[in-house]
Amino acid sequence: MKEHSYTSLNFSSQPMVSPSITIMNIMSEIMVIRALYVATRLRLAEYIGDKPLALAELAAAVKSDPTTLLSLLRALASIGIFAETDPQTHTFANTQLSWSLHFDTPGSMRAIVLLWGADYQWEAWQRLEETVRTGQAAFPAHHGGKTIWSYLEAHSDDEHIFSTAMTAMSSSINPLILEHYDFSTYRIVVDIGGGYASLLHELLAHYSHLSAILLDRPSVVEDVKVLYPRKLFRLDLSDTLKS
Repeated sequence: MKEHSYTSLNFSSQPMVSPSITIMNIMSEIMVIRALYVATRLRLAEYIGDKPLALAELAAAVKSDPTTLLSLLRALASIGIFAETDPQTHTFANTQLSWSLHFDTPGSMRAIVLLWGADYQWEAWQRLEETVRTGQAAFPAHHGGKTIWSYLEAHSDDEHIFSTAMTAMSSSINPLILEHYDFSTYRIVVDIGGGYASLLHELLAHYSHLSAILLDRPSVVEDVKVLYPRKLFRLDLSDTLKS
């Protein structure tokens, strides 16, 4: 039988011994994802902050069972998210990875974790087989006919997390766009579905002559007016897309 090389998806450079271990690692990620989501929901990174915190104090702060919280923290510490600095008092400190869950960290991944771990996201992905078999989107069928966009319009907290997560993703690539594309010859830039306008904000900071148009849902545009003092032209999505 021909030899095959298999590479792990756990960010390790070591090749996997067999495909069965690779598949096992992939499937077990569901436990890591959920643990990370719960830790983010509990704001563990924020409560620990700059100073290591003992389990008893941390459990009281986040209103959680100490024994179960310890299991959660140790599971995440085993992959570099948090570190147990004192096994006697079960004191934990932030690591570079857990700091990225802090809302105030530059490039914070908090919103991204909350987005992909949200119940409405999991409910849709759990019905992927249904979508594959029928060709119909599972989300509207299980949300009273609502698309994800109409769902977000009706759930402001989820919408804010969604838009903040999109901004976090955009912020990671905006410097590359500015580095490789020259906007000096343009007068107006339009960002369709631009969310919280992070790209437009960067462009306006680098090119003072530019005007920017953000095209997105009305509720998102209203949020942008609060986030950025510079005026963005507002387009009504329904009027713009009329044929």
